[in-house]
Amino acid sequence: MRVLTAAMVLAVLSASWPTQAHFGPPDNIDMSWDEWAARQWSKKGGHCCSYTHARLFKGRYEFDSEGNVTVYFDDGQITHVPADRMVNVMPGDLNPTGSAVIWMDDPSMPYCFSTPGPLA
Repeated sequence: MRVLTAAMVLAVLSASWPTQAHFGPPDNIDMSWDEWAARQWSKKGGHCCSYTHARLFKGRYEFDSEGNVTVYFDDGQITHVPADRMVNVMPGDLNPTGSAVIWMDDPSMPYCFSTPGPLA
């Protein structure tokens, strides 16, 4: 019964995620991207969480003058990411996906955001 309940909750939550949030990398990306995602920290010093929270994002996003990011999902949802939740990019450790990446469970409370790396 617990497994069925957990599966139903996961199905409901998955359906509520914005349409451009993806679980896996594109076919041409080395699967080691999940290792990159798991080791990222925000500028605030918070761990971005594991790669299971990382979602590839190919939609529109905009920076304001203070470095905050507004992320626009296809379903009309808008998420604001404070500047201190941007990934603290370490030399030689750029985003390898070619897409922006947002770490979140709930789109209204993102953990981190990274702009596309060198493949974009």
